[in-house]
Amino acid sequence: MRMTQKEMLNIVQSQLAIDLNCSIDDLNSGEDSIIFVEAKENPGCRPFPRKARYFEI
Repeated sequence: MRMTQKEMLNIVQSQLAIDLNCSIDDLNSGEDSIIFVEAKENPGCRPFPRKARYFEI
Protein backbone atom coordinates (compact mmCIF):
# COMPACT_ATOMS: atom_id res chain seq x y z
CA MET A 1 0.00 0.00 0.00
CA ARG A 2 1.40 3.37 -0.99
CA MET A 3 0.40 6.56 0.75
CA THR A 4 0.17 9.91 -0.90
CA GLN A 5 2.15 12.85 0.42
CA LYS A 6 -1.12 14.40 1.66
CA GLU A 7 -1.98 11.25 3.65
CA MET A 8 1.49 11.13 5.22
CA LEU A 9 1.33 14.82 6.15
CA ASN A 10 -2.06 14.28 7.76
CA ILE A 11 -0.67 11.42 9.90
CA VAL A 12 2.34 13.51 10.98
CA GLN A 13 0.21 16.56 11.80
CA SER A 14 -2.30 14.46 13.73
CA GLN A 15 0.45 13.01 15.92
CA LEU A 16 2.10 16.39 16.47
CA ALA A 17 -1.25 17.89 17.50
CA ILE A 18 -1.66 15.10 20.06
CA ASP A 19 1.92 15.50 21.33
CA LEU A 20 1.70 19.30 21.59
CA ASN A 21 -1.92 19.47 22.81
CA CYS A 22 -3.04 21.70 19.96
CA SER A 23 -5.15 21.35 16.84
CA ILE A 24 -4.10 20.65 13.27
CA ASP A 25 -5.50 24.10 12.42
CA ASP A 26 -3.02 25.61 14.90
CA LEU A 27 -0.19 23.89 13.03
CA ASN A 28 -1.44 25.07 9.63
CA SER A 29 -2.08 28.69 10.52
CA GLY A 30 -0.79 30.90 7.74
CA GLU A 31 0.34 33.50 10.25
CA ASP A 32 3.43 33.56 12.42
CA SER A 33 1.96 33.34 15.88
CA ILE A 34 2.43 31.98 19.36
CA ILE A 35 -0.21 29.62 20.68
CA PHE A 36 -0.43 28.92 24.38
CA VAL A 37 -2.03 25.66 25.46
CA GLU A 38 -2.38 23.85 28.74
CA ALA A 39 0.35 21.29 29.25
CA LYS A 40 -1.14 17.81 29.46
CA GLU A 41 -0.57 14.34 28.13
CA ASN A 42 -3.25 13.25 25.70
CA PRO A 43 -4.09 9.64 24.92
CA GLY A 44 -1.71 8.55 22.17
CA CYS A 45 0.93 11.11 23.16
CA ARG A 46 4.46 9.85 22.63
CA PRO A 47 6.50 9.63 25.86
CA PHE A 48 9.09 12.39 26.08
CA PRO A 49 10.97 12.88 29.35
CA ARG A 50 10.35 16.43 30.53
CA LYS A 51 11.42 18.44 33.54
CA ALA A 52 9.02 20.47 35.66
CA ARG A 53 9.10 23.39 33.22
CA TYR A 54 9.54 23.09 29.48
CA PHE A 55 8.96 24.98 26.27
CA GLU A 56 8.07 23.31 22.98
CA ILE A 57 8.12 24.68 19.48
